[in-house]
Amino acid sequence: MKWRQLCGLALAAGLAFWAVDLASQLARQTGWVFEPGEVRRVTLSTETRARLASFDEELSLLYCVSPKDDLPAHLAHLPGAMQAGLESLARGFGGPARVAVISPENHPEWAASLASAGLAPWRARRVERDGYREEELWSSLRISYGARPAVVLGAIGPEQARSVQALVLAHLEQLRSPRRPRVAISAPAGFDDLRDILASGAHVYELDFAAHPGDLPQDCDIFFWLGSTVAGPEHLAQLDLLRERGGSAVISVESLDLQERWSDGQVSMRAVTRDARRNGARALLKHTGLQALEGLLLDPRGGEVVGPAGEALVVPWRVRSTPDNHDFRGLVGQPGAPLLMEGPTAFTLDAARLADLGFGATVLASASAGASLHKMPKSEWTLPEAQASRGTPVPRAALVVRLASADAWRGDRIVLADSSLLSDAWLTGEPFGHGAFLGILLSNLSAPERLVRGQVARGGAAPLAELSRTKRLWIRLFTVGAAPLCLLVLLLLRGRGGERRLVAARGFGTPKIALAGSGAAALVILISLATRSSGLDIDATRDARHGWTAAERLTLQDYAQAIEGGVLFEYAFSSDGRLPPEMRGPASELRDTVAALARDVEGVSFGRFDPEGASPRVLSRRGLRRLEFSSSADEVTHLRQAFASVLVTGGGRREVLEFPSPASFLELRFRLAFALERLARGRRPRVALFAEAPRLSPAEAALEYQRRGLFAPRAAGVFKALEELLTGHGFEVLRLGRGTTELPPDLDALLVLQPRRDATPILAELAGHLASGGRALLAAQHHRILARQLERQGLQLFFWPRPQFCDLESLYFSELGLSLVDELLFDSPPGSLEVATRIDRADGSSVFESQPSTQPFFVRCAFDSTVAPLLKGLGEVLLVSPSPIALDAAALGTRGLESRVWAATSEAAWSYAWSGGDIPRAVLEGDRQNGAALQDAGESALCVLLEGRFPGARRSEPVGVAPQLLLDEDSGELPGRLLALGNSEIFRDSMLHLEGYAHASFALRCVAELALEPRLATFLQRDRQAPGLAPLSSAARSGWRMVVMGAAPLLLLSLGLLRRRLA
Repeated sequence: MKWRQLCGLALAAGLAFWAVDLASQLARQTGWVFEPGEVRRVTLSTETRARLASFDEELSLLYCVSPKDDLPAHLAHLPGAMQAGLESLARGFGGPARVAVISPENHPEWAASLASAGLAPWRARRVERDGYREEELWSSLRISYGARPAVVLGAIGPEQARSVQALVLAHLEQLRSPRRPRVAISAPAGFDDLRDILASGAHVYELDFAAHPGDLPQDCDIFFWLGSTVAGPEHLAQLDLLRERGGSAVISVESLDLQERWSDGQVSMRAVTRDARRNGARALLKHTGLQALEGLLLDPRGGEVVGPAGEALVVPWRVRSTPDNHDFRGLVGQPGAPLLMEGPTAFTLDAARLADLGFGATVLASASAGASLHKMPKSEWTLPEAQASRGTPVPRAALVVRLASADAWRGDRIVLADSSLLSDAWLTGEPFGHGAFLGILLSNLSAPERLVRGQVARGGAAPLAELSRTKRLWIRLFTVGAAPLCLLVLLLLRGRGGERRLVAARGFGTPKIALAGSGAAALVILISLATRSSGLDIDATRDARHGWTAAERLTLQDYAQAIEGGVLFEYAFSSDGRLPPEMRGPASELRDTVAALARDVEGVSFGRFDPEGASPRVLSRRGLRRLEFSSSADEVTHLRQAFASVLVTGGGRREVLEFPSPASFLELRFRLAFALERLARGRRPRVALFAEAPRLSPAEAALEYQRRGLFAPRAAGVFKALEELLTGHGFEVLRLGRGTTELPPDLDALLVLQPRRDATPILAELAGHLASGGRALLAAQHHRILARQLERQGLQLFFWPRPQFCDLESLYFSELGLSLVDELLFDSPPGSLEVATRIDRADGSSVFESQPSTQPFFVRCAFDSTVAPLLKGLGEVLLVSPSPIALDAAALGTRGLESRVWAATSEAAWSYAWSGGDIPRAVLEGDRQNGAALQDAGESALCVLLEGRFPGARRSEPVGVAPQLLLDEDSGELPGRLLALGNSEIFRDSMLHLEGYAHASFALRCVAELALEPRLATFLQRDRQAPGLAPLSSAARSGWRMVVMGAAPLLLLSLGLLRRRLA
């Protein structure tokens, strides 16, 4: 094709583009719009016109939006789209209608009036200068109809703009005639009181969801599924569809039946379990982001049972949740009385699964701190036998959990550990708060804004019909094979023309090309098969990422030689057809890695064990069990049970490595090496974990709850995911309570997370542990910064630091030369995170809403791998509101302690000595001129390792003052190690598995550094994760920008000059 033809085509394309643009401008000027789809933005359908014409009172629509030039690129279309949609509604409205679109930034004098009307800006993130910057933007709509209270819709984005007609019309209909919620219920007999209460305020639909899941109404707002015994793919798909439509579900999990019996003045209990029921509960919990626990949950502070003669006894199988174990802060209202369940199913939060699902979990009600999990009794238990039983402590076990999505348009899920909470026996009885609890659920889950959102979501695009397996297979074949088939046809057609003769003249026609390509592909396949069968692998990666290095093989050889009789690795996985698709690739890699280990290390052998063909007795003897998987494929959620374990046997002992998810393969080589080390050692490393549950500050509890006659909520423990992470990787974790006065023997490491006043008992034990040569991790921070908005102040955003009262700036460590500075720390560039923002309404109630935030107290942490080699290759870590660590070199030298700073802030960091109130805006912006107490923090230490001989300490209680720790004059004889981190937030359940950050890997490496020998801990350096990037200086950032933007033009210019010179 000649250059004139190319120029002609380019000119024609430009003219066509100009004509289309001109036509679109003329259409906008004349008001003509073509909308062929079902969802209308500007034009009105016949149905919409009829509904609008039925209104006769005055309508006022006020839309506040930032100027187009100030909006991010993906929001720049909002002003025009919203104005067109609102004006179309006004034109079809039956009564008088007014539409106003304003930009509050251009009229600062309107701020007070807009705030009194409930209008406020919202937060958005903008990418600027290689990082995120948070800014306040306007996109809020106020709907006023007649004399009724106005409705304010904030944070209107592209999704809401696409359905603006349906959204406004639904709110207008709700204002004119509020509709009753539509509630569906599937429950057995014994819930008549619940049905009566629901029927008094809602439209109730009865169905048998277990037998007919497709009968769940499409317009359902709340679904009660109680007494569930099965949970198949159809049930889970309907629950997911309900959530996507904005409907909420209240679900109880039933894994056992309790039967009480009185005989001779004694009460006894029999627990009846069925495999089908237990499996259904497990599957339902797994799919929801929870994990079932095996056993019977008992609580010494249980409920009472009244005997035939009127005698009352406290029985532990009736688990009671008192108001001090409630946390209803995310909802409006409190039960204000105990909640009781009979034989609840024990479960815990699965932090990794919740992070994948995008759920935020809140434990609304929990058992007492003395709750424990016991083996299921095989026969009838009397009350003395139940009281004498010794089980595994599960303090504050979850009984009622709320699962809420960050997307407000999706419904909630309330999971009950047992349906007896809503049964006729206790729903309306005294002195329980079951009726109040039900009222809280109904009022929150059927709030007007939820009903409107659900109606609009259900009115959107209908879900695609499920395809048959045959149709799905044909579509896949077409999708995969269409492009290659077209290329083959074009090649054949090209070969029939003149160019075929040209190719044939050169002696290499189309048949020969196909033959050569087929031969090359066959050769590659044969070479691959030969290398796989012979054990020859080609690993061209740095540090032998796909194999075992020489140092690793030497370490593994030492472990194997210490195990008498050799070691056998057995691959005990189900077939690939039974595994979820996302598990098949990692399982194959695991098989190859273990086979390579057996080839490279003498005394190690590899074999396969077929768990599917083994009897239950053999499986139990080997410690194998079926794992539960939940995966989505073919537009359907599949629940699977399969074996995914590796058996490591040697020296008369056995280790079972389970792989319940793709994430469990990340530290594959470490887990295999650690299993060998445990067999050689003969025991698991023992790690003691002391972690305080979060609490309100005394001022919060008094002002917001106690003075209003309410119970101050107490959250359940928030470090459960860390315990599960360590246990799953082979550590023995021992939980320590607040009253701990003596540590367990033979500890390899002690973890102390966020101690609270009075912290002297645990700090005295920590000092003694270090003095005896022990190793410990201390993670704490002085403040936890909370975001809140106040309706009475125009929903302005404030940040308040909640004191944590850890007292680590004065107790013990300050005399050694290390102190946790009681200041707020900020750094730039900041990190970004979804945070729970508390919104205080004018009526005194509060709700929590997840909002994106980019604030300087989200400190991005880069670790120095030259000081801490174990952290080499670690991904990015985000520390939320950390506290700086101050080191006194002179004091440390006097004590003979050496310090190494693992991580620090950048040079741009600043600090603020907070004494009360919200954080000033000048402090958040780092304004040195307007921030009076602002200080340059420089490179403040965040993570420090201390090594040396530590002195012990003893606790004293002087009269009239707070308890103190008195240091011993002499230091211990053995050197100890303390890893101090100015942040505990990173180890919380909500942060440990945060997507995009390596918090779980960091936690594992910290414990490995303390509890394991160095050569074993180095196996963690080979995790497959993107390494974190250290913040760049302004000069380096400018230089890289010049390279990125100028490299391509410079290369083209150089090629042009070179070609001209050669010509």
